[in-house]
Amino acid sequence: GVAYVANWRLAADPGGYGALFDGGVRPLDHLWSLAIEEQFYLVVPLAVTLLGRLRGRSALGVLAAAVGANLVAVVVWWGDADAYLVTPVRAGEILAGAVLVVAARRRRVLTRLAPLAPVAALATLALFVTAAQDDAVVVRGLVPGVGVVWAVLVAGAVAGGPLTRALSWPPLRWLGRRSYAVYLVHWPLIVLTDWSAPVVVVVTGAVAELSGRLLEDPVRAGTLVRRPLRVFAPAMAAVCVVAVGAGALVSSPRLVPDAAAVAAPPAWFTASAPASGTAPVAPVSAGSSPAPTPPAAPGDVGPRAVAPEVAERVRDPDHPDGPPLIGLLGDSTAGFLAEALRARADTDHSAAVVLDGVWGCSPVMREGMSWRTVRSVRDELHFDIACRSAAEDELASREPAPDLVVVVDHGTVLLDHRRPDGTWASLLDADLAADLTASYTALVDAVTARGARVVLTTAPPAAWPEDPSSDPDRAAAYAAIVHALEDPPAVVVVDTAAILASHPDLDRRPDGVHLAPDAVAGLADLLLPRLVELAGAPAEG
Repeated sequence: GVAYVANWRLAADPGGYGALFDGGVRPLDHLWSLAIEEQFYLVVPLAVTLLGRLRGRSALGVLAAAVGANLVAVVVWWGDADAYLVTPVRAGEILAGAVLVVAARRRRVLTRLAPLAPVAALATLALFVTAAQDDAVVVRGLVPGVGVVWAVLVAGAVAGGPLTRALSWPPLRWLGRRSYAVYLVHWPLIVLTDWSAPVVVVVTGAVAELSGRLLEDPVRAGTLVRRPLRVFAPAMAAVCVVAVGAGALVSSPRLVPDAAAVAAPPAWFTASAPASGTAPVAPVSAGSSPAPTPPAAPGDVGPRAVAPEVAERVRDPDHPDGPPLIGLLGDSTAGFLAEALRARADTDHSAAVVLDGVWGCSPVMREGMSWRTVRSVRDELHFDIACRSAAEDELASREPAPDLVVVVDHGTVLLDHRRPDGTWASLLDADLAADLTASYTALVDAVTARGARVVLTTAPPAAWPEDPSSDPDRAAAYAAIVHALEDPPAVVVVDTAAILASHPDLDRRPDGVHLAPDAVAGLADLLLPRLVELAGAPAEG
């Protein structure tokens, strides 16, 4: 943020722009766009100085070179999600605005552009209404084009006429004046709190107005230096009042998955053997109900030809009769559940819970498989590495080995996956379904070879109506695949989708994928007894 390279750092992240939404605590990642602006501002003065010394065709040549460089950047980064973040591509939008500012010195330029403004407004509206959010053309090829359209729209807005009056509506003018502070404040509030959207909007507006009155406006007027205490003291007091008042009206900060916090077994498990007489956790009916008959999956995915044999379990010598070690493997949904299970199990030492997972990683992103990119309505997420293989390697190296490995892939697996030829597939397509089966088969073989058992869980459809991952057929196809792999006692399916369906009070997912903090805690209460029971089940019979 301070060095103004946030956009390049985010582009270097394997998750790219999608990493902003991966569930981690990243309250400053929205500074990537401001970083692009500042980088542009470092170059523009030099360019303006150069242009000022040139005349006629030479100046036009430099401008043409700048536009050409932007178009080359679009071509170079086409097909790469990083195009949304890199400066050479996004500079085209700022360049369009800069050209407009220079051209607007001649009134006739605005007069000529004004008739095009309604067309630009309609084009912008049509783009937002008709183009899919994950359309590659929207986030890549049309980015500079949208900048040109908006420049025309601005030209029409300042030229006078009906459009000028419409855009002069006081709430829009206020938003324009306070837009910088609004942008700075809104994302940290979204990431660091569990506030509803209306509350975030109100608090953001209040803080932006305070910032404008007490800080930004005095800076513009040159009065900040002359009366710093008169400005900063009220500003800080006002911010504190807003924060405390908002905190009293809304819920506490959200539970955010923290991979590091659940990567290692809890201290009580590793320090010494647990005290004897620990009361067992009574199983509940929701977790132990028989699994429903799975629907037929595309590609006729059948059961395993050879049932896995569970190797003899060698318990940790420090805990020969102690609580089991339960490992969770999966995407960000596994992270939320691992934290909730850990918190629940730590209260009575009924189990030690650890996590091996990568946010946004699909189970088919493994060595020997070509799936590396998934998409939602928000963005595409690409991994340059076989992230699932890396997570399973961490799981395989654990000492002692877990008694039970619980697979929780409730998010990414339901998304579209890109084939090497650029086309997209879902679990309704035989090739992706077959690779998922092969991936889970390899996992089962590796886990059972170490003496552990595997629990596969079903995934509910995403609560995200505009995204294909909310299609019940995809969730049914996934359920069919995991049920086909079930082979007790080595491999057991726990129907978490059915549990959530039977407990509608728990099936609350504010972002469409992840359960609300109290809901995932409730699910953990239901699942933990069943998982403890499965972890301690005899190897035979």
